[in-house]
Amino acid sequence: MTSRGFLTPVNRYGINRVKDVSILRRASFEETVDMLYNAAIFQESDQLTGVTEKIIFGQKVNLGTNCC
Repeated sequence: MTSRGFLTPVNRYGINRVKDVSILRRASFEETVDMLYNAAIFQESDQLTGVTEKIIFGQKVNLGTNCC
């Protein structure tokens, strides 16, 4: 919430308005079709580095001991 130096709400009004957040993370907050549509129009790519992205694709998340 404060990693950017100011308070950012963890809802569609906060996360979806920040441009340095990945596409899938923005799409996971209520406006899925709009976010994916805009990403396709502007040819955005996602590096799948965050927790949300890895969970969506069923990959291991780099948290804790990662032994599960």
